[in-house]
Amino acid sequence: MVRKAAMILGLTLHAGAWAAWEVKSVTDPMTDRSRGIASVRGDAGILIVKCDGDDGRLYVEVRSDGYLGAKQIDNLSFRVDGGEIISTKAVYFGRSAIVTLSGVKPNASDIIGSLMGGSNLAVQMSAYGGSSVIVFDISGSRDAILQARDICYGQAAKP
Repeated sequence: MVRKAAMILGLTLHAGAWAAWEVKSVTDPMTDRSRGIASVRGDAGILIVKCDGDDGRLYVEVRSDGYLGAKQIDNLSFRVDGGEIISTKAVYFGRSAIVTLSGVKPNASDIIGSLMGGSNLAVQMSAYGGSSVIVFDISGSRDAILQARDICYGQAAKP
């Protein structure tokens, strides 16, 4: 009984830790430019929203705890707050899947717009030998994403 209660308590504490967004600024030592990075831990990976480039545009990276495969372009599906399942293309390599601002729709801006104000996110990715689903508590996503965006080179670009 005590062991079962400890297991339940451990899961509850761990699950609560997933909701904490972390926002940080990273400065490039060669250019002195700053990048904003917002991240949140899920049940089997990390969701990262970060900016890159002079215009402060944002992109999305999902890092899995498991191996996803060699570099390839493949499907990535996401669902916010039990809504419609939306599929797009992502670049996979190792443990990461990256959605950029390419001509593919939905792109990173579309996904980030869906995240803003959401509370739950499920991401399904192609994985070596099958597929992988990672669940995130994205409560507070709007504030975290906007902070990361505003850090990027001191500009306030639209997500």
